[in-house]
Amino acid sequence: MRQIAKYLAALLLILLQCITSAQSKDQPGGRDLPAEGSIHTLFIFAQFPDDNYLPDDTRWPKGGVPERMKNNTWVDPVWKENATPWSMTDYFNQMSLNKLKFTGVCDTITIPHTRKWYFLNKKSYGAINKDIIESLDRRIDFAKFDSIKEARNYSFEQVPDGKVDMVFIIYRNYIMDYPDSTASLYNRVFNAGWVGSLGAGQVYVDDSSRVVYTGATLRDIFHKDPFRFSIHEFAHFLIGGNRYHNGRGFWAMLSGYEVRSFMINSYERNRLGWINIRTIKNDTLTLKDIPLDDFITTGDAVRIEIDSASSQYFYLENHQRISRWDSSSKVKSEKGIYVLRQDAAEGDATFMQMIPADGRFNWEVNSYVYPAWFPKGLPVYERKDENKETGYHDLQFIPYTFEGKNYPPNEIIYYADTLTGKPIQDPLRAGDGRDAFRPGYKTVFSPLTNPDSQDKNRKPTGVAFEITGVKGDVYYLDIQMHTFRK
Repeated sequence: MRQIAKYLAALLLILLQCITSAQSKDQPGGRDLPAEGSIHTLFIFAQFPDDNYLPDDTRWPKGGVPERMKNNTWVDPVWKENATPWSMTDYFNQMSLNKLKFTGVCDTITIPHTRKWYFLNKKSYGAINKDIIESLDRRIDFAKFDSIKEARNYSFEQVPDGKVDMVFIIYRNYIMDYPDSTASLYNRVFNAGWVGSLGAGQVYVDDSSRVVYTGATLRDIFHKDPFRFSIHEFAHFLIGGNRYHNGRGFWAMLSGYEVRSFMINSYERNRLGWINIRTIKNDTLTLKDIPLDDFITTGDAVRIEIDSASSQYFYLENHQRISRWDSSSKVKSEKGIYVLRQDAAEGDATFMQMIPADGRFNWEVNSYVYPAWFPKGLPVYERKDENKETGYHDLQFIPYTFEGKNYPPNEIIYYADTLTGKPIQDPLRAGDGRDAFRPGYKTVFSPLTNPDSQDKNRKPTGVAFEITGVKGDVYYLDIQMHTFRK
């Protein structure tokens, strides 16, 4: 038995030698801010003096402070490994596996002028941000937010350089208490959004010894989640511009459009150097009993090469919902192996997708619904026959024909009940409980299954895996390349 064990161990070592660490070009790290080390940030929660939207809302009452600032759960001022649960510090501890020590200070301000004053004086959001920063300069020492020097893109030193590292300005409300016609006029002047910019140019502080330039602007906190968008805009400084948006229909720091959780994915984690992803080369034949532990808590993931020259890969992530950031009652995300596919090096919300385990189908649209929040109307999708080769899965944008007219792709927000035919409002980007490969459901992904392991051009890749066992939180996989190739 001992000899057999030694033989199996040696065999596994040989097989694992086929799995290589990611190349350095795949792991440039942080682009405009470091992915490793320490960063101390300033969060400014700002409100206009004439803001009258939901004045008594406990999340941020008019004239008061945000609830999460009041109870000290937004960000920790000092780094610790056991950070405040659900804080920014806690989030980046877990996503970076403690490589990025993210801390910060929260402050509030009532903006010097009313919205009407800024509108009549034709001041954009950048000018308003400048007023905010200059007002706070009277009582804030910005030196404590200057601890990083950029040598060049992707290279940093942990020393001050006279530039404030990162400032977030989060507005309680811009225009949500105005009638639509007024809101539209004001919005054209303010030109504010949820952006990775302060729009204020260089703002000098600390008796002109320091400059504020880098930051993010987030508006109307009752309309979008400011916590999630703070993560998103900060991630732009780590990863890059809009062409790195991904995660549409699954998860990402740089989510392209909606997202079922705040989590990072294995592409982003590897790019930032927070993990060294195991990469299976496309000249590999068979790997047996490859262990895959929980992705969020351990960083374990597998990348299978389709064509590295064109940046095409499959990513396998095991989600056991151990981390608080990997659990949510708002979405239907089950435990198991999730398959992500990268189709290119970049491409605004188009270069990555999840391949859900429930597969690809033909779809029809035979009716429309007209909800009050979208009076133009939305298609009601009906799922038809399985079509693993040219069909669409339910996380994709799907083209359709209605009343003889062809329409561009849309996401599934409404679908027809299979029994009654009545429309059900259920955006499937949030999951349907059938997306993960797992024992008792689907355990094989190959060119012969639905979904099949096709590439972006719907050509078979020959990639196949089978879940062969589970021990605790660890899944074991047999992985093959060039198998069942047509």
